[in-house]
Amino acid sequence: MNTLFVLHDLANFQVDEVLAVLKTNRLRISQVMDLIRIWQRELAWMVESLHRTFYGPLAELLRRFPRDELSPHLRGLAASGEDFVDKAADIVFRDMMSSIAGFLEQDRLLNGLISVIRRHTASGADEEVAAAEAPQGEYFVLPGLPDPEAMRLGPLIGGKAKNLVYVKNAGLRVPPAAVLSSRMTSRYDEYTESRQFSELLKRAVGEIEALTGATFGGKKDPLFLSVRSGSYISMPGILSTILYCGINRKTLEGFIAASGNAWLGWDSCRRFTEQYSAVVYGLERGILEEKAETFMRGRGLSRREDLNADQMAEIVALYGTELEKIGLNIPEDVYEQLKESVKAVYRSWYTEQAVQFRKAMNVSEHWGTSVMLMQMIYGNDSGCGASVFFTRNPSAFEKGVYGETRERAMGSDIVLGRSLNTPLSKKQASPGQRSLEESDPDLFSMHERLAQGIEEAMRGLPQEVEAVYTRRPGGERTISTLQTRRMEVHRGFTKMFHDVCNMQAHIIGRGAGIHGGALSGVATFSEGVERIRELRRESGLRVILLRKMASTQDVALMPEVDGIVTATGGVASHAAVLAQKFDLAAVVGCSAVEIRTGENGEPYAVIGDYTVTEGAPISIDGSTGLVYSGLCLMTVEKKG
Repeated sequence: MNTLFVLHDLANFQVDEVLAVLKTNRLRISQVMDLIRIWQRELAWMVESLHRTFYGPLAELLRRFPRDELSPHLRGLAASGEDFVDKAADIVFRDMMSSIAGFLEQDRLLNGLISVIRRHTASGADEEVAAAEAPQGEYFVLPGLPDPEAMRLGPLIGGKAKNLVYVKNAGLRVPPAAVLSSRMTSRYDEYTESRQFSELLKRAVGEIEALTGATFGGKKDPLFLSVRSGSYISMPGILSTILYCGINRKTLEGFIAASGNAWLGWDSCRRFTEQYSAVVYGLERGILEEKAETFMRGRGLSRREDLNADQMAEIVALYGTELEKIGLNIPEDVYEQLKESVKAVYRSWYTEQAVQFRKAMNVSEHWGTSVMLMQMIYGNDSGCGASVFFTRNPSAFEKGVYGETRERAMGSDIVLGRSLNTPLSKKQASPGQRSLEESDPDLFSMHERLAQGIEEAMRGLPQEVEAVYTRRPGGERTISTLQTRRMEVHRGFTKMFHDVCNMQAHIIGRGAGIHGGALSGVATFSEGVERIRELRRESGLRVILLRKMASTQDVALMPEVDGIVTATGGVASHAAVLAQKFDLAAVVGCSAVEIRTGENGEPYAVIGDYTVTEGAPISIDGSTGLVYSGLCLMTVEKKG
């Protein structure tokens, strides 16, 4: 069905993939619905591509062309000036779309299929569709899969691994990895405790050892692993990940001796302890992090990067003492660590926030998650770092790197949004900010080449990328792709506040405009859905959520609010990703916002000289990043 579009130079790689999965996998009706929605999204992307290519030139041509020489159906438009140009360009563009054989028919077909499936599943039916024999395999190795095989196996290996196969096969750097099948999600508890699983883990890790020359659990040249989730349908930030798995007393000692970098060793150990405790044991992250914050405050330090190696070791010791107090202990056996990490990643498919996300996004519960075991690449080393970026500007959508980077960090440090990171391009830098493009042009060029290579590997589809860059002993820098996923695309109109409101006189803060346009409403700091609904009923207005930083715990609130403002974070933070997913107006990294707690424990915000309490009026602009006091209920629309 993609053949028609090939003839029109509109072939879509994602549609090819959807068709391959439909042909070669046994799926539930709800999974078929998800695939049809992906197909529908790509149809919208084709419209977007055509619109951006032709609408501007069409409008300019109509602006200059004598109106009385146009065709009758355009001359007769009851419009004048710019209004006429916009209406006429819309008509010509729709005529152009209608002339593409099969385009509108395919749109009607997809809408019809969705309607039929929705009626079928309304009663709760979600039976399996035996379209093909289910693909087999308990684990798969990267590299090693050709593109067509990765495409077919997508539901088993997950979206992250599938996309990394494409990237690796295009000649770009991807760390070696083994992927455990998503098919085991539904019986993960029993399966991960079996002897069969223990043997499988050793075989899978052995494949990575052979590719890296390092040994998992070895003292001389230890291999550490990241244990990553990977559903076929992207659930950004929702499922669990554990980094630096394989650290114990022996391997840490060997790693420090081999690298000559005690700070890196202890920082990696700190990170592993925090993540293992939270993901495997379910320990609230703040418990250990508060220990670190108290330690640093006592020494006048504000950043973990300012700690020396001995101080980092002291923090790890504090963590160990705290865990012992509550009866927890991270195993010294690295395979026990790995088994429990894998089990925890599978288990994260069933957490409350994951269930809420799938419900809010109408995603099938039957995909499950694969688990990827990947060689650790140390972005937290000196002279190294991590970046999270788009391969297109999210607003103007021209090709180019747009995102954030941070030295001595991993991608999770960036997306958590706890601090302001370095913008990659000088176009996106705020006044007073210095971008990577300005401070390190060579490293910026590496990001540009990587972005171009990834888009080519993904056949022109815009991507959101997590990468890590490192420096070899000789000084040469390399950059590796850890994950890439389809960039969200939203086209249409951007709302702007009407001039009559004089909103420029009411600016109280500015952050990064992420998504959406002008929005007025009432503020909420609530963590409960009912309170947000109550605010909407009482005020009759939109609801804007204020946070120091958004987290995946806020997923349940996203369908209930209309906008979000965060004090920290950037274009790749959880708040930014959630705003794109749920189509919210969003301003992030507004450093003027201070979230405080009142005498009765109620939260409120101070933004400049303005105090915002629960239910107070506030306005934001997701395109400019501006935050305003008061309301403006009059908006105008600008083509976006």
